[in-house]
Amino acid sequence: MYSLAVQAGFALFLLHYCLNIIHSLYFHPLRRIPGPRLWIIFPVLRHISAVRGRLDLDIPRFHAVYGPAVRFGRDEVSFITPEAWNDIYGHGHRQLPKVLNSASNPMDIVSSNDADHTRFRKSLSHAFSARGLQAQEPFINTYVDKLIAQLKEVAKSQLPADMAKWFNLITFDIIGDLAFGEPFYGLESTQYHHWVATIFESVKLFPFVKMKDTYPTVFNLVSLFVPKRLLEAQKEQIAHAREAVKKRLHNSSAYNRGDFMDSMSRNRGKDDGLTEEEMVANANILIIAGSETTATLLAGTIYFLLRNPDTLAKVVTEVRTTMKTETDITCNSAGAKLPYMLACIQESFRLYPPVPTGLQRMTLDSMTIAGYDVPSGTKVSVHPMGASWSSLNFYAPDRFLPERWLPEVKSDPTSPFFCDKREVVQPFSVGPRNCIGRNLAFAEMRLILARLLWNFDLELCEESLSWVDQRAYTIWEKPPLMSSAADIDIIIAALKRETRSASFTLAPRRGFSPKIRATPTVLPMATGHGGDVLYITSLPQSRVFSYEVSGSSDQGKTVIHAAYETQKYAESTPFTQWTIKILNPGEFDLKELTSVEVEWTGTGRFGVMCAFLPSHAVLLHEKAEQIRECHRLHASTTQLRVIIVPDFTSAGAFDECFKSDAPFDVVIHTASPFRYSVADIQRELLDPAISGTIALLEAVRKSAPSVKKVIVTSSFASIINSYKGNSWVDHIYSEEDWNPITLSDAHLNPLNGYRASKTFAERACWEFLERENPPFSLVTLCPTLMFGPVIHPLRNLDELNTSNQRIRNFMVGEYKAEIPDTGTSFFLWIDVRDAALAHIRAMEAPGVANKRFLLTAGYFSNKEICEVIRESFSEYRPQLPEQNTGGGGYPPGGLYKFDNSQATEKLGLTYRTLSTSITETVISLQKLQN
Repeated sequence: MYSLAVQAGFALFLLHYCLNIIHSLYFHPLRRIPGPRLWIIFPVLRHISAVRGRLDLDIPRFHAVYGPAVRFGRDEVSFITPEAWNDIYGHGHRQLPKVLNSASNPMDIVSSNDADHTRFRKSLSHAFSARGLQAQEPFINTYVDKLIAQLKEVAKSQLPADMAKWFNLITFDIIGDLAFGEPFYGLESTQYHHWVATIFESVKLFPFVKMKDTYPTVFNLVSLFVPKRLLEAQKEQIAHAREAVKKRLHNSSAYNRGDFMDSMSRNRGKDDGLTEEEMVANANILIIAGSETTATLLAGTIYFLLRNPDTLAKVVTEVRTTMKTETDITCNSAGAKLPYMLACIQESFRLYPPVPTGLQRMTLDSMTIAGYDVPSGTKVSVHPMGASWSSLNFYAPDRFLPERWLPEVKSDPTSPFFCDKREVVQPFSVGPRNCIGRNLAFAEMRLILARLLWNFDLELCEESLSWVDQRAYTIWEKPPLMSSAADIDIIIAALKRETRSASFTLAPRRGFSPKIRATPTVLPMATGHGGDVLYITSLPQSRVFSYEVSGSSDQGKTVIHAAYETQKYAESTPFTQWTIKILNPGEFDLKELTSVEVEWTGTGRFGVMCAFLPSHAVLLHEKAEQIRECHRLHASTTQLRVIIVPDFTSAGAFDECFKSDAPFDVVIHTASPFRYSVADIQRELLDPAISGTIALLEAVRKSAPSVKKVIVTSSFASIINSYKGNSWVDHIYSEEDWNPITLSDAHLNPLNGYRASKTFAERACWEFLERENPPFSLVTLCPTLMFGPVIHPLRNLDELNTSNQRIRNFMVGEYKAEIPDTGTSFFLWIDVRDAALAHIRAMEAPGVANKRFLLTAGYFSNKEICEVIRESFSEYRPQLPEQNTGGGGYPPGGLYKFDNSQATEKLGLTYRTLSTSITETVISLQKLQN
């Protein structure tokens, strides 16, 4: 009987659960808002993601799939449109209450009710006013001075610095002094105060608290595995705040300087004043919100600048040429005179918001948010990262492009950033509960960043190249951001490798004669020997040059001669910055110098990234002229040679190519275009691919003994099984696979002919290597279908290659009636720029000799291409098929799988998104269309 009762109870529970699932998916008022079904059915998945620190990375991914509104739980909806900010948080309507949890403190400004929030905000308003900020600037400058002094010591030691830690140390010291009249002494000790350390621990507790409130049983189970220090961290944090507030209030007569505590205690004892417990609660919030978020933004900005050296060079030039002296850098001047630096800060807010999570509000009645009907009792938010990372809001959303924030692009219809929805980035929120500390945060960021760029040349260490891959627990869990810092008091130049010999002029900075700056940024890469000039690279080791200083020349310039030896650095990345430090300037008084000319001489040659002297072989005179025109800045015979080879298959076709004073290091063979419109498969596809490739290898072996590596562009066509097509859904394609197509089948149709040409040509390369044992190694790259912007000149859209033709057809309306099938079996793609970079990496990366690489960014479909164009270009919507038009999707039976890990790991590739690639391709094609 008992057993039957248990079974019946379980059956009723199961029935209830199933009915709940059906209701959630098909009858719930939120059913029309799309989202991940598993998360809607099992809301615990949302909490698991939060505990793992992945929730704020999962939600942007959902928005990329489901659009501007995503239901990611039974009653939770995330938005990413500008309109949603005002609808949820803005003025002009009844405030939506915050979604609180058991850890929320109603006595602080964040979690308080509306009446108390107004009272708290009024008490703090004086400290955060423009007048209050002006009074606080000397305190801030004191700590920036300490930071610069400490980093100068680090620079002298030539040890890397953890910039994330240094930013935390200074922001906590500043906020500690402004809140309690006493810093945490982090800059002096170079260590985190115990209170600060508990803050880092306590933030990880946030997702556990939410889980506890929703699933107490699950939390009790999970809490068994939660470290006790995590559970105690928040208590310790409050205890520290209480002790500091009491100490400050006890000594209040010694301060009266307009800081936070002065502001909060102004009406103490009155009806609208703050109690001591309210001061404790708000002081604790100010410490967290006023320090960690500012430090995070500064760390993110430095990371993105160091990962984008061209941008770094631009902002450094702005700071060092706009300001006459370091004392000219103030909160006001940094905000008014450095527009590009401010754009860099704004772009960092977009890509790396200090608070990445959505701030949830609860709807009290049914209402419309960003055009969506939302019932009462729904938790709603705008997700900062989902909004900032969306191609619905930004051009090239995954790239660091500060130019999008410059005022001029907002009114320039030709700018790719013209349609960016900048107002969707609101790092301080909007409405009556927006962040009261916005002005202070901006002042700190601008002042610290400007003085840092004025004083130091920074370079990212190898271990921090992927620093931004982090977990988030309301705020980010930041790993060390390791950077080398060079003090520019003793730096002559931060330079890029571009030519084999170079000269550049140095001039003292205005007001700081001993500090010498370089204007042009040109320097050959080299290693050196000797004793007095230190050559610092991005690699762990440093290189030393010898140099001598001669007397003044006829032009009154001092000449420094340096001898060097050349060496290739496979580990280096494009646009790496190189610096030269003068350790002993000799007999010359630097204060008297007006300019210095540095001339580099030496023997040997180098051929690495940003230092290539290319020779380009083409079939036609017309093509040669197009290449020269496209690269006219480098079209001199010393920088770019274009050789016409009328017939790649003829004997000695490439002999002329290898006649050069400078010996060749690498040969890249990219011939054999992707096209199906051929009349003679043997003559137009098979012969040029096979015979032309072998002729090139023979020529390299015979005429170019200096060549150490040959890189051949093959294709995924040489990997995919032509006979299996899409039906091989359980197979994982990799470099181990070869297309088994036969010669007889190659003649059946142009598709087979193309695939066979790539397969036979690549096999012939490997057979040549085995048979002839040449002195060079071989690398073959097998890219999938390539999309990407058109760079070389075309007369019109009809001259496009086969892969980009489908994009053109959407643009001109050829696919308006229906979306054609994506293809017979090519559902993989890569951006042409990523494929090009793979060739460069294959030249320099260690451990890639005699290897084959599959190049792909992932899957695509014609349907996805259509939707990218629809969302990004409203002008093309009339030419596109209706949104509910069928076709162009993935095969119903599924697709084969792929493994591109070899290219990702050995070549260090990262891949542009399909949205970015298609958007930028369309922009490039618009010029042809117009």
